[in-house]
Amino acid sequence: MNTSLRIGDPEINVSAQALYKGSEELPEITESVKAMSYVKNVDWSEAVKVVGNNNIDARKIVQYLILNSRPLENLTNPNSL
Repeated sequence: MNTSLRIGDPEINVSAQALYKGSEELPEITESVKAMSYVKNVDWSEAVKVVGNNNIDARKIVQYLILNSRPLENLTNPNSL
C-alpha cells in the first residue's frame, strides 16, 4: 500500500506496507519480494499498535473499491467513516 525510504540501519533502506488476507500468504509475498532486482534481504514485521498516522486509512480504500459505498472524496475526510 505504501513504501518509504529509511535511514539508520545501513541494511534497511526501503520499507513497504502491504495488505494480505491471511498469514498463509506471507511466504509467497516475501519470496516474490526477494526475487526482485537489487533486493538483498527481506524482513517481515507486524505493527501491534499505531500511535499516530497522517495517512488515509487503507480500510476506507478497500471499502470503496469493494463496496463502492462512499464517494471517493469522502476517503480524504478522516471523519467520513
